[in-house]
Amino acid sequence: MQTIADSMSDDAKRTYIRDHFRPGCVFYLLSRLPSRTKDKYFLLASASDPPLFLIINTDVPPFIQQRPRLNRCQVPLRVEDHPSVIEHDCHLDCTVTFTFSFDEVTKQAIGRMERVKDFLTKPTLQEVITALERDNNILLGQKLRMLKDLKACI
Repeated sequence: MQTIADSMSDDAKRTYIRDHFRPGCVFYLLSRLPSRTKDKYFLLASASDPPLFLIINTDVPPFIQQRPRLNRCQVPLRVEDHPSVIEHDCHLDCTVTFTFSFDEVTKQAIGRMERVKDFLTKPTLQEVITALERDNNILLGQKLRMLKDLKACI
């Protein structure tokens, strides 16, 4: 089935991606995780260079569940609140950051525009901010930058 994005020029696609490359937006990206390469959902938490992303997992990993200081930094995402973002309920991990450059995101998305999702709701972003404030894993400079950028979205 043809989508609107299929009829867009590459320049129009780049503009669309740039317009969505703001804190609070979710992207579906191919990621090289320590255990494997896999498509995952990521929240853009800061678009400054280098951009910082937080990963979205289907389930909270057992390692995190067993550690209260990490488990309290997981934000549940419900599909009923974010139908244009996720396909099933999941959790946002606010204990580790990932980086993808704008060029890398563009390269992945330009051929598959469905990789550009949508923005999380303001109440959910407030939960992300609270979870980030609780976290003590992420480097302080990164954490402060993400908090500043996410607070500007609310």
